[in-house]
Amino acid sequence: MPVRQLGDNSLSSLLDFVILEKAPSGFKPLTGLLGGGGDKPSGGEDEEKVPEGQRVYVDSKEDAPDGVEILTGKRGGSYYDMSQLNQEDHGDAITDVFNNLMDELLEAQSPEAVAGREKEISDLVSRIDDMSDAFIKQHPASEKYDKASAEYDARQAEIIYEGEASGEDFITETIKKLEDDKELNSLDSKKKKLQDKIDRDTSKTMVNDKGYQSLRDQLKEMNDKVDNVVGEIQSKLGNALIHSFKSSPFKVDDMAFSIDPDMKYTDNPKDWEAHITKGVEESVHGTVKGLSDESKKAVLQGSVLGEWESDADDGKVVAVFMNGEAVLKKAEELGIAPSKLGKDAQIGGIVRDIREEISQSSLGLYDGNDNTFKASPNVWAKVSKLDDSDGMSPDMRSALHVVVHESLHSMGHEGRHTANKAHLEERSKGLAEAKIPTQEAFNNFKVLMEEAPVELLSHAIMGRKYNKDLVGKDVFTDKAFSEGSGSREQTRFEGYSNTVPHVARWALAHSGGSPTKARALLGKMRDVGSGQGEVDKFGEKSQSGIVDNHRLKNEYTASYTQYLNQYQKENPDEAHRVSHLTRGLTEGQDNKYGENKLPNLSLRPEIKGAKPTHDEDGNISEAGHLDLMYLIYGKD
Repeated sequence: MPVRQLGDNSLSSLLDFVILEKAPSGFKPLTGLLGGGGDKPSGGEDEEKVPEGQRVYVDSKEDAPDGVEILTGKRGGSYYDMSQLNQEDHGDAITDVFNNLMDELLEAQSPEAVAGREKEISDLVSRIDDMSDAFIKQHPASEKYDKASAEYDARQAEIIYEGEASGEDFITETIKKLEDDKELNSLDSKKKKLQDKIDRDTSKTMVNDKGYQSLRDQLKEMNDKVDNVVGEIQSKLGNALIHSFKSSPFKVDDMAFSIDPDMKYTDNPKDWEAHITKGVEESVHGTVKGLSDESKKAVLQGSVLGEWESDADDGKVVAVFMNGEAVLKKAEELGIAPSKLGKDAQIGGIVRDIREEISQSSLGLYDGNDNTFKASPNVWAKVSKLDDSDGMSPDMRSALHVVVHESLHSMGHEGRHTANKAHLEERSKGLAEAKIPTQEAFNNFKVLMEEAPVELLSHAIMGRKYNKDLVGKDVFTDKAFSEGSGSREQTRFEGYSNTVPHVARWALAHSGGSPTKARALLGKMRDVGSGQGEVDKFGEKSQSGIVDNHRLKNEYTASYTQYLNQYQKENPDEAHRVSHLTRGLTEGQDNKYGENKLPNLSLRPEIKGAKPTHDEDGNISEAGHLDLMYLIYGKD
């Protein structure tokens, strides 16, 4: 495997995440990262508890970093647990692991490697087929079969020739003669009996033939290897990257953001499929909610779940949609044309399109229930995708941003959940009076206090690391933000795109137009949202901290609501896009610690509040984009 020489246009920028601000010019490859031999030091078979995705295989103890334990698996092979590595003592080792895995992944995904694996399988299949043909030829009945087959073909040709020469209705009459001819049918029956005997006997012979079965085992092993080779490397790559995040906090200005050291990592396809299905159901439910009762009943009528047609309950309509997708899939497996399935195939196609869209756009998620980063099967393929100049591609940047974003959610996740629940409980009466569902209020609060800040901070982490040349430039005049790497075309804002430009503009306004203060505000919001402002330097709750944290929650939500209300006045055509973003943020707000003291929302002259954040097609506008760029790259 070739060693990648890191240069300005290669993976050196990506490796900034896994090294201590340095990019070596090349690394000694670790032999056999996916397996291998070598010595078998102490450890024993009970060490299988270390997941395969966390193992780094080495040839000997000397090849491992200092201070890590060498283990041996049940199938042999010496390895160590990469989770034992720390940035302080093993920064270079983490980099070595990551770099070699990237090299292995790129090599495994190369056209040459894919073609090589396909040829290996093809050659083995040919050998198996040749051996099978040899068994058949050696069978005592083979000559009889060949003779019966030749006689059958001759008689069939004779009937067709007679039909062509007769001048009669060739197709109809000839088909009838072929079906009714006693001689042809007798030969066909003889041929089939001989074929059945040859197949049975050959099958018995092959089962008992050690050489043949060895080839079959090799084929199965090779197919399993082909199926797993890329996935295993990607799994190790994911573990290495997540571990590097745990070892070294992300930095923005004078802020440091650490991820939970106990956060787990999984790329189990079943876990991801369950996540996608949940997203599909939520999307379908959102669509169903907007349908009239007549439309809902129309969906139910004529479906395989048609007994519900008299009841337009949303849950039942959603079930019909999801069942339609299952019916469509099963029909395709059985070779049944979708046109024969009627309405179920139609609605199943709609759900399938939704699933495809969600699958393509979703690359990873943080699950707070079990403190786990769950990776899509697509994320590491994108992380390893270089551009034409062997540098970081937009896909690579987008995928890595997802990993950073979701990892940031792990910080203080337990406290945040508890604080959010308490925040809603204290406002439940006011929300009920305003007829705002608790879940809607929770979603809007979470987006403002958690999702939008994390999205903006992760963009700041990524942007200020990989586009250092943009830091401090005049966003509103420099061509780099209209035509270059900071332009809309080359900078993607995909997460919460309806909300993020507004939160960025509000944060800047709340901070007097200062991008440094705006970034600090976003970091502070996450502390406040998780209740961290309630504790003193010793980690103990204090009354003054509780008061401050409560007031800040109120002030942030009230100020943001004030901003969006003003925005709607200035942009009445945008009301349909933003009116729902503040529902539940201030309703029922408890002001027991005093009325909100809202700051004057002040924007610098270049940021015009009258300019919409979005274009008519719903995409982020040039004005909205520049606000985002100013928050990420601007200096006071």
